[in-house]
Amino acid sequence: AHCTAEDAQRHPEGVTLLDDLVLPIPLVLVLGLVVLAVAGYCIYIYFNYFYSPQFTRYPEPIAQALRKALYYSNHEIDPQRALKYYKQALELCDEFKLDHFSDDVMGIKIQVAAWLEKIQSFRNAIDVLETLLSDCKRWVDAMEKAAREGTLPPLTPSPPPEPKEGEPAPDTPPPEQQLPVETWWGKRTRILGKAIGISVKLAELYSDEHVLERELAHERLVWAVETIFRETQRRAKEGLKEGEGEWLKPEEIGGSMEGSKL
Repeated sequence: AHCTAEDAQRHPEGVTLLDDLVLPIPLVLVLGLVVLAVAGYCIYIYFNYFYSPQFTRYPEPIAQALRKALYYSNHEIDPQRALKYYKQALELCDEFKLDHFSDDVMGIKIQVAAWLEKIQSFRNAIDVLETLLSDCKRWVDAMEKAAREGTLPPLTPSPPPEPKEGEPAPDTPPPEQQLPVETWWGKRTRILGKAIGISVKLAELYSDEHVLERELAHERLVWAVETIFRETQRRAKEGLKEGEGEWLKPEEIGGSMEGSKL
């Protein structure tokens, strides 16, 4: 191509038109720093989320399954894979003999229900929560029956998971750092409070425009309210049992489900 007089004025001798396309070095450095910053932030988010205490409190195989379940729930959306890894996490909870009524295990089930609601699989979300609510009610009924009959066995802390082959056993923390053993009545308080939160959530789901089962919504809400008052009256009449702990405050009832999620 021929160089015009105008081009000659804009580009002195030894400078070509191609030089206009070359970014100044400071700008290249700035862009490079931005790319590094974004990459660093992504790495930080990855480790801060996927290796946060919400996962590290589980044995590693369960934590790994949960990471994958949440990844396919929230990032690379794939409901079939997400469900596969949620199921795997719950199966591993059985293999590791985790307490079905621990906050950790119930939290996985509540998380599954929340995810099903998010993808608008409302009936399946309801089924998960109804099953969990029934389990909680049965546990409370059985515990109260055993308490009346004086047949409650002593509660001992769950042993830590056995180390993998070749790995050293975890150190036992000194007595002053060990968590107190949850009493039967303390466990009842926790599970009954969880059941109330689940029942309130079910009332919300049954009221949703995609479900619209007003009668069931009313039943779940009435059960939650009546249970709160019954328990309040029982405590006022009988006093606190060993390790029973505080009862739900009104502002805690609605948040009891939210705090159970992963």
